[in-house]
Amino acid sequence: MPRPLFFIHIPKTAGTSFRVAMEKSFGTSSVFSDYGPEAPETHDLVRKYFYEKNDSYGLFAHAFEKSGPPSVLTGHVHFDRYAPLFPLTSIITYVRHPLARLVSEYKHFVRLKGYEGTLNEFITKNRVINTQTRYLKNVPLSVLGFVGISEDYEDGLALINSEFELALPILNLNVAPTSQSEEV
Repeated sequence: MPRPLFFIHIPKTAGTSFRVAMEKSFGTSSVFSDYGPEAPETHDLVRKYFYEKNDSYGLFAHAFEKSGPPSVLTGHVHFDRYAPLFPLTSIITYVRHPLARLVSEYKHFVRLKGYEGTLNEFITKNRVINTQTRYLKNVPLSVLGFVGISEDYEDGLALINSEFELALPILNLNVAPTSQSEEV
């Protein structure tokens, strides 16, 4: 049976590119996303087992007990939500320079969610303070299967492909348009 993976998708760290690469490589039926109960990207099995039944183990049993391509659980979820279901060496994530990640998230909120405040107002919101630290709280990064750096995404992807015997394509998705790249 292929090795199941847990990809912790910290916002604005190349996670959308990585998730879609997995969907293209493994098929969408093998990628179980959790972006919250109302998010359209959240997989029906995640909604059923995690949000309705509060049964992570049932989710794991239904999603990962199969042969074929590797199955992946991913989403904007903190380490502790699903980590007990996976060997630490099957947990992967990407991190990014904190300031670059924060500015990217601000631009994302302005562009796609209609946020009208300033960057200075945005950085005071609890949901964006120490985001990466909150997602990986109390986790010694050295025990995880892979921790990539978004600024070196392509080399990291090559390492993941080698370590996990995958063939994920390089994608560059969910990035700010050129017209927004210099604005703050």
